[in-house]
Order: sequence, then C-alpha cells, then structure tokens
Amino acid sequence: MAGIPRVFASGKRIAALRDTNVYLLTVELWSRNQVTVRLVGELNERMQSAIASYNAALQGWTADQGKDAVPRSPGEEMFSALRVGLSDEVGTVFTWESGSSGGTGHELLCEWHFRASPELHGGHLTLTVTSSEGSGGSEEIIFPQ
Repeated sequence: MAGIPRVFASGKRIAALRDTNVYLLTVELWSRNQVTVRLVGELNERMQSAIASYNAALQGWTADQGKDAVPRSPGEEMFSALRVGLSDEVGTVFTWESGSSGGTGHELLCEWHFRASPELHGGHLTLTVTSSEGSGGSEEIIFPQ
C-alpha cells in the first residue's frame, strides 16, 4: 500500500467560517498509519478582498521588521480557525503531525496530516470539522478498495 493512496473525494460543504464555506476536498490514506485531510475555502468576494489586502501588506513587509511582523495569510487564518479530527469504530488514536495552508488565488487549501496508532485495519473513518465559530459537520469516510 505504500506510495499508492486510497482517496475519498467529496466536494461537500463541511463547515463555514464567517461567510466563507469550507468544503471537504479529500481524505487520503497513504499507508496503514498516515492519513491526510484536505479542505478548501470558497473564494468568495470577502475572501478575494482578504487575499488582495494580504498581498498588499506582504509587499510592504521588509525583513528588518522581523518574522513576527509578517502578515498572516487568509489561508493561515482559515487553518488556525478550523479543528479537524478523525475517529474510527475501534478507537484508533489519530495524532496530528503537521499541516499547511496556501492557495493560488483560485482556492484556499488547507491540509492536516495524521498518524494512526495502532495501524488502521479497516477502510472506514469519521471526519469531524469544527470552526472557531462553532459551525461544522462530520462525514463518514469509506475508502475505495
């Protein structure tokens, strides 16, 4: 199974953050103990404005201001405002290992990487996403064989 992921793709709205819808893009099982969750934020008018403001602020930033003065991107803000969790029917512990956020100007992409312990033996998970505002949802994940 190493190197060939099993992918559950949805496109379903799973949360909202302010007036931005957040959609489940994929849940990927890369090995028996590595799971990646990818969410995308809707690029609505407010978010496009936030990206333009971020780009303008970034152009005004200089290295001598220090890394603490680097403007936060809308993708980073979305990433930090969402809580993502995984569970399964046998009580596997899913430990968050890393994540990232970014975008191309056409989407905001956030991803979370989890390690499962013990290794997964089934192909069924439950994904739960909650925003800092309390909205959210869950999705039953059944990986294709």
